[in-house]
Amino acid sequence: MKNMNLNDFQNAMQADWWICKEDAGELINTDKTMSGWDMLTALREADAWDQLVSATLPGIEVKDLLATLCDVLGIDWQDAEDWQEAYNRLESLIDTVE
Repeated sequence: MKNMNLNDFQNAMQADWWICKEDAGELINTDKTMSGWDMLTALREADAWDQLVSATLPGIEVKDLLATLCDVLGIDWQDAEDWQEAYNRLESLIDTVE
């Protein structure tokens, strides 16, 4: 996991990032964008990892946002036991910069 200072974290979260679809541990660009803050909000409001994000982002699941955000922030999500562990790693990084 990368060490990030608060300024770098805020800049990363404000930026719009290409959303990637997770497929068997690989990320495939969807040509859709969303800010890091919007991704984090969707993650925190979701009820399930396979939940669709919105009607305006067809086929994009919450787990895709998690994998994308982890990748952008340098969090190793591919070796996590499950999506919850990857999410916990994300929250752990956030706790260190806030």
